[in-house]
Amino acid sequence: MSQLELTLYDPGDSLSGKLVSCDEEFCLEINGGRVSGCNTNVSCLYTEVYGDGSYSIGYFVKDIVQYEGVSGDLQTKSANGSVIFG
Repeated sequence: MSQLELTLYDPGDSLSGKLVSCDEEFCLEINGGRVSGCNTNVSCLYTEVYGDGSYSIGYFVKDIVQYEGVSGDLQTKSANGSVIFG
C-alpha cells in the first residue's frame, strides 16, 4: 500500500483561493448575524478554544478542491467543490 504525502495548504499556491470577508454570508452566519468592527476588506476571523485551554486563531479561506470521485459504474472521474476552512 502506498502512502499519501500530505502538505499544508498554502494560499500562495492556489489560483482560486481567497480569504473570506467579514461581510460575507458565511461569516455573518457563524457569528450570529453580526461581526463587530467589520469594514470593507476585513477578513473573517475565527477563534477555537480546546478542552485543555490551548487555542487556535486564524482566518477563513474559500477555495475549490479537486478530487477523483467514483461513479455508480465504479469508474473514477474528476470532480470539484467549493470549501471554506480555517
